[in-house]
Amino acid sequence: VGLTFISYAADILATNHANIEFNAYFKDEEGKNTNSLEVTSEEQEQILYINVNVKKDGYFNGQVELSNSNFTLVGTENQYVNRIEGNKIYLNQLNAGTNAEIDLKIKPVMEDKIDTGLLNMNSKITLTGEYKDSTERNITIDSSREVNLKLIEVDAPENIENSIDIITN
Repeated sequence: VGLTFISYAADILATNHANIEFNAYFKDEEGKNTNSLEVTSEEQEQILYINVNVKKDGYFNGQVELSNSNFTLVGTENQYVNRIEGNKIYLNQLNAGTNAEIDLKIKPVMEDKIDTGLLNMNSKITLTGEYKDSTERNITIDSSREVNLKLIEVDAPENIENSIDIITN
């Protein structure tokens, strides 16, 4: 059982190179990492965490892209982020031994009319870039994770407008 648990934990972080680990998650009320978060229409900004770990030698230059999501990026003041353009986060160079946890402010998509598919949807977070190891060769890194932001409405019954019109001949 212990070996399966360790293998599963490694698979969550794994990329196509052993020296680069990647994860995307939220934190619950207790501060534990979770891939799913429930928010109400009254809660505006949330925090999405991106973790990129360059374990041993070399360095990594890359970006993180958000696609197919029910939230938008608001911004960050993290030292590991160079800039944000639309739904793409450009990272500063991450050197060996760096375990970068990046906190990104996000905002759920809230409109007058919301497509029901946006209420509970998996959002794809993709890490891409170039890793250069001690052999001085460029290795393309490409890895994806999914997070789930569930939008919950908390309107009381007295706040809901309901009407029926009967038309007879």
